Amino acid sequence: FTLEALSAVSGLDVVELETRLRSLVRRELLTMEVDPRSPERGQYGFLQALIREVAYNTFAKKDRKLRHLAAARFFEQLGSDELAGALAGHYLAAHANAPEGTEAEALAAQARIALKGAAERAASLGAHDQAVAFLEQALTVVTDLAEEAQLLERAGESALAAASYERAEGFLRRALALHRKRDDRIAAARATASLGRALLFGQRAEAALELLGPASAEFADLFPQPAVAALDGMLARAYVQNEEPRRAIEVLERVLEAAEHDDLVKILADALVWKGVALGNLGRRREGIGAIRAAERLARDNQLDEMLMSALGLRGFLQGDSDVVGGLDAYREGLALARRVGNRVGVLRFVNNIGYTAFLAGDWDEALEVLDGQLAENLQPVDRIALLGNAVIVRACRGEDVTEGLSELQQLMGDDPLRSSSSSVDDAIANAALANGRLGEARTAWRHLADQDAGNAPEFMYRAARAALWGGDTEAARTDLAALDATGVHGPVVELRRTTIRAGLAALEMRPADALGLYREVLRGWHDLGLPWDEALTAIDMATFLDPSEPEVRALAGSGREILARLGAKPFLARLDVAVARLTSAESSTGSATQPTASRSATPS
Repeated sequence: FTLEALSAVSGLDVVELETRLRSLVRRELLTMEVDPRSPERGQYGFLQALIREVAYNTFAKKDRKLRHLAAARFFEQLGSDELAGALAGHYLAAHANAPEGTEAEALAAQARIALKGAAERAASLGAHDQAVAFLEQALTVVTDLAEEAQLLERAGESALAAASYERAEGFLRRALALHRKRDDRIAAARATASLGRALLFGQRAEAALELLGPASAEFADLFPQPAVAALDGMLARAYVQNEEPRRAIEVLERVLEAAEHDDLVKILADALVWKGVALGNLGRRREGIGAIRAAERLARDNQLDEMLMSALGLRGFLQGDSDVVGGLDAYREGLALARRVGNRVGVLRFVNNIGYTAFLAGDWDEALEVLDGQLAENLQPVDRIALLGNAVIVRACRGEDVTEGLSELQQLMGDDPLRSSSSSVDDAIANAALANGRLGEARTAWRHLADQDAGNAPEFMYRAARAALWGGDTEAARTDLAALDATGVHGPVVELRRTTIRAGLAALEMRPADALGLYREVLRGWHDLGLPWDEALTAIDMATFLDPSEPEVRALAGSGREILARLGAKPFLARLDVAVARLTSAESSTGSATQPTASRSATPS
């Protein structure tokens, strides 16, 4: 505390106080900060907390109340936002020491105002856990049901931003119950939309749909009220996450029309984002990206940080079929924004996306750095599953023992797996199986993933086909290619995946010239798109299915080897070396210079 603050609370002159305080410092009851580098230089403090408590408890309640009020007024006079928490604490303490009646009610009102201000200050700095703590304190001195519901909604928003999904759900359910008790239908619609959002962020899409579907019908007569339009937008998001994109688009059409006509920019931007995702899931990727870019522009022009984060994240996802590196740039921008505004949910989502996309783009060190940084924190199970799943993928591909990680993933899933979290576990299992040569297991896992996740089906089909090809199963690979084609998704990355599978089929069907021409095209494409991991895997394909004695095959295998060595992909490096060594082994066993051709047999793992 400063001399000025103590003077305000005690009513004593600063000069007199300074003499007394120096005496107490000499008697070792107080301390004084004398470090010239300290921002608290010249301030006093109690040497022991016990002394402070004893001194405080010598006051009667009335005296405590008066001094807390004096401290609050002193902080108000300073006019600093940084003191919002201290100001709120003094009003709350003054109320606690006031007798019941009109004065206590007035102090409660002042405490609520101060606590809401402190919560807004904390939220603006990204300290959402602290914001929730202030709002919970405000709830202890509220008597009006409408204000209580408002405080609960605000606490739910901050809890969600802090990635405390169950806590957010609890606040919002209480708020919704109060709105219904007061028969405030618009507020109830608004709280329902927020609750649906909390369920979706917690990967409980089915529960969100069960909540939002009936609510949309219940409040349909209020449409296009902004709260109801927002609720329908959330219903559409639930349809998307439940793999029902066509139903999502039906809902979004009326939301987009209402938002455009009534200039509801935030709702419009959100609806455009999710229409883009729904279109993307129907194979209309380029159209979907266009819708999201329109939302992105709206968000930038109107300083809608939350909408911009959503647009960047989902555009990055849809760009995975055309421009992986561009998608990675979008994720990086989104992560910087999420960190700047203190949105922990955004940070976790972007870190997860960066982790996997950096893996594809060949920056495995960055992938593990960002993933491990978040995994060191206390996470909700749904977030830990996603982050750990991607970390296991990178480590498995480096040949590290991931038994413990896979075991933890299975334990986190429990007996009742989260539908949208199971993909993270299955993808980790599939990559680990491929790295360890369990080709059938890898293909089965990726085929299952493709059936469950339409958005990522083109990639999963491609990876399943490679496992089939490495196992020499051309029929399975053709099935996977046909399933990939059936998605109707196009883009540079997807076309290269198709061509890679066709090249492998040509090689296994004893058409080496056709295969070599296709592989040349694919390798050039992977290199131009900045995807060294796929480039290296394709080099393994070539060395496995074509004659490794061919100079071009050997040279391209050498380039792949350099990439794998840089990545530290030991199991795949071993697979490539075995494939390249086939000619030497054959010569040693026969004593003649044989000319191996395309083979249908699997390469040793």
